[in-house]
Amino acid sequence: MKRKSPNGKPSRIGFFNVDSRLIGLLSGLLGLVFTIGIGIFILARNTKRYDGIGIVILAVAALLLVSAQVSRLVKLVKVKTVGHWLKEIGLYANEESRPYPFDNLPADTRRIRPYAVLQVTLPTTLTLSFRLASENSTNHFHFEQSYDLDPGRHVISPPGWFQLLEPRIGDGWRYTVSINGNYARGHKVFISEETSPIQVNEDGEISPRLRQAVEGTSSDLSLDDLLNQQQSSQDT
Repeated sequence: MKRKSPNGKPSRIGFFNVDSRLIGLLSGLLGLVFTIGIGIFILARNTKRYDGIGIVILAVAALLLVSAQVSRLVKLVKVKTVGHWLKEIGLYANEESRPYPFDNLPADTRRIRPYAVLQVTLPTTLTLSFRLASENSTNHFHFEQSYDLDPGRHVISPPGWFQLLEPRIGDGWRYTVSINGNYARGHKVFISEETSPIQVNEDGEISPRLRQAVEGTSSDLSLDDLLNQQQSSQDT
């Protein structure tokens, strides 16, 4: 069964799902190769007039131009054939709304929550797996779930927070994200010597959205939602 796109037409996933940009890149690449070939041929026929430097310069320029065109072509074909790609992974810490650097989690970190940012070009269903494994085997977490995604940007994270057991300065974890059972991206995570600041409103209360995050009751918490809510709370 074909998945229906927003305009009601079936979305095809495969090499032949092309558009004018792909055709334009192919045409431009062929024209570029043809023009460069003629130039090299003309220079080669006149080697008595040139010492060969012109051919070398033209060949290098041709290589750079073709390489740039091929890179754009490969990127566009990848988007059209795969339909999604992982743009970013990160971590929230201590129920805060902002992400933390992998190598600088606060020393007072007790709860962490991973997230992943995906760009989707075609309606699709993906199974995302978040895994954090500590070097000393004290902390090990795994969360996996399938998502029906429409075209656009998606920030996905588990519905709850992972509780750390006796974290110490210098502790490290291996954080990995897999898509449909295949490794997508990973990073080392470390506890630093600094502690995290407490974020509260002017009246001393945390925002409703942050309170919901603390309680771990939201199943669709995203980086954009949290940042927007926190900014709105500060403005009021």
